[in-house]
Amino acid sequence: MGDDLLTSTFERLRWRLWSMARRITGNDDDAADAVQEAFCRLWQRGRQVANDGEAAGVSFTTVRHVSIDAVRRRNAHPHTELQDHDAADATTSWDEREATYAEVHAIIDSRLTEVQRRIVTLREIEGRTFDEIAQTLGTTPAAVRMQLSRARKIVRECYRRKENQQ
Repeated sequence: MGDDLLTSTFERLRWRLWSMARRITGNDDDAADAVQEAFCRLWQRGRQVANDGEAAGVSFTTVRHVSIDAVRRRNAHPHTELQDHDAADATTSWDEREATYAEVHAIIDSRLTEVQRRIVTLREIEGRTFDEIAQTLGTTPAAVRMQLSRARKIVRECYRRKENQQ
C-alpha cells in the first residue's frame, strides 16, 4: 500500500510540486526535471508511507532537495547558452579561434600534470565517462572528478591572466 499511496499522492500534487521546483530553479525545464528525478528517487528507495500526509511531506521535501541540488550544480558549473556561442563565433575569425585553441593547448601542455593532461584528453576530447577514465587510470571516479576540476581551474586562471596582460 505504501508505494500506491506515495504514487497517487505524488501524482495528485504534481502541479504544486512543479510550482515549488519552478520557484527554486527559476525555469520550467529544470523544474520538470527536478519533479521527475524526485519521483524516481522515491520510487527506487521504495519509501513506505503510513498516510497521505506523510506521502505529501516526503514528496515536497524530496522535490525541494532535488531542486536545490540542481541550482547548486548549475551555479558550480556556469555555462554560456549555445546562442551566445553562435553570435560570438560569427564575429570571431577562424584565425582568432585557432589562436585561442593554441593558447589553451599550450597552457594544458605546460601547466598541468601528466595525470591531469591525460584526464582532460580522455574526458574533453574522447568524451569518456568518469567511470571509464577511473578504470583506465586505476583510480576512483571521485579522484578523476577532482583532478579534472583542478585542471580546468588551472587552465581557466592561466588563460584569464594571459588575457588580462594583453
